[in-house]
Amino acid sequence: MNIKFYEEGNFFFEFMPHGSPFEGTLVARYPEHEAYIDSVSLTKASSRNEYAKRAHEECGISRQALKKALNALASKRHEEVSAAAQAGEETGPEDGRRELSEELKGFLADVDLLVHHAEDAELFHTPDGKPHATFQVDTHEETRPVESRRFELYLRKRYFEDKGGAPKAQAVKDAVETISARAMFGGPEKPVFLRIAGHDGAVYVDLCDDAWEAVEITAEGYTVMAKPPVKFVRKSNSAPLPYPVAEGSIEDLRSFLNVETDEDFRLIASWLVGAFNPGGPYPVLELNGQQGSAKSTTVRVLVSLVDPANVPLRAPPREERDLAVAASGSWCLAFDNLSYLPAWLSDALCRLSTGGGFGTRTLYSNDQETLFDFKRPAILNGINQVGLRGDLQERSLIVELPPIFSAGRRREREFWAHFEATRPQILGALFNAVSGALRSVDDVSLEESPRMADFAAWVTAAEGSLGWETGAFMAAYAENREQAIRALLEADPVAVAVMKLLMSGRVKGQWEGTSEDLLEDLSFYTDDDVKRSRAWPKAPNKLSERMNRLAPKSTEKFVKHRPHRPRSH
Repeated sequence: MNIKFYEEGNFFFEFMPHGSPFEGTLVARYPEHEAYIDSVSLTKASSRNEYAKRAHEECGISRQALKKALNALASKRHEEVSAAAQAGEETGPEDGRRELSEELKGFLADVDLLVHHAEDAELFHTPDGKPHATFQVDTHEETRPVESRRFELYLRKRYFEDKGGAPKAQAVKDAVETISARAMFGGPEKPVFLRIAGHDGAVYVDLCDDAWEAVEITAEGYTVMAKPPVKFVRKSNSAPLPYPVAEGSIEDLRSFLNVETDEDFRLIASWLVGAFNPGGPYPVLELNGQQGSAKSTTVRVLVSLVDPANVPLRAPPREERDLAVAASGSWCLAFDNLSYLPAWLSDALCRLSTGGGFGTRTLYSNDQETLFDFKRPAILNGINQVGLRGDLQERSLIVELPPIFSAGRRREREFWAHFEATRPQILGALFNAVSGALRSVDDVSLEESPRMADFAAWVTAAEGSLGWETGAFMAAYAENREQAIRALLEADPVAVAVMKLLMSGRVKGQWEGTSEDLLEDLSFYTDDDVKRSRAWPKAPNKLSERMNRLAPKSTEKFVKHRPHRPRSH
């Protein structure tokens, strides 16, 4: 242990460097005052000033006098380290002749005691290098990041049970650093899961209750268990699911959804079943409808059946980092009242649906990148359809909710009371459907594989458990895809122009040419206002990009365009 001793005026310092020769734990003693112990970075004036401020607030030590002494200590330390470097030493010789103060001895004993309490915990690290601990709390086990507030409270509680008091904040910080190192370099690598996990052919659902129980779903059925074989973590937005009840039916859900047709009901129920598939993919559920069509209420109902949250509805993210942070804190993401979907968010939702990483610069760093890799079920709602780009539409289920007139409205209190009473039965029906999917998914053979083929196979495997006829889901899904393609073509001026071109009589069979030729031909089938707008591509390469996004299956057999390549000079 490299401990340095210094005297500056009436102050006596004991400094323990941590990694850097200028950063570490500092004990400051001043006559007739309690010693103050905290971390400090001697090279940073802001850190020294903050240390002096806290010492004044907690121990009454003169702030100005301590700031002056710390400035002198920083200079002395810099000279000492420079001299040691010239002499070929790391941080200078350790002064072994001095005996540690009683305050420092007590501090180090507290750190050792806190580290000792972590020996009862299971320490490990995740594949992305985050130290975690599984530890006993009353009658159940919890898994938390080592650097989390909850694990710190666990250490403080154990310390209080031993010594009847509270440890110093710096002692807890030093102990956590040591425990983190043990988890990182001495513990095994294990994944952690949020709400849903897959393991050995079974699905596990974290109930997020106080007892840390989970539901195990297998091909034979489901059961509630106290210690699942996977590590679940909880986030601040997580809320509990009720105990499932076996007597329920998926039809119990119908009275809580504002849908007009059996096909729309099946699509929403299918999205719910798909949300419990640990491997995904997850179609984006888009709910549209005019004001008063219960869009937000419907979203709340669905979220409460998959991933209940303290704040179930979110405003749309402003950048990819916001979306990634939201996905790291919730299994199911629900974005409320959207009127427009920017291109970057449409692309990000595609990656969220079928898998793909998000890379952003790490905060307070110039050259480090934070990577996020998630697949998550997501819901969008708005008055008009917002997912108008072809790649997102191929990954979406789009349901139009009808308006609710005054005679059909229910009081919110009565609605939610009835729903809460029925939720356990609906949850049981969903878990039965997931069990059916596990039982039959490997035997499913689809006549035609859609873009979300794994999702389609998963729901098709669950049809029997849902009480649906064979093929009922695929019929509803195929019709929904066709409707989405029609809506896409009707909303896009390029697609409208293509259709006009094909119906003009100028094209026999298939149009063929370059993107430059196509842009010239299409310009005859749209007006000048559209051509001046941002919605119209101004260059052949932009037209090529648009055609590639326009639901290829709806245009490729009629239009064969070759990308425009500028001539080289």
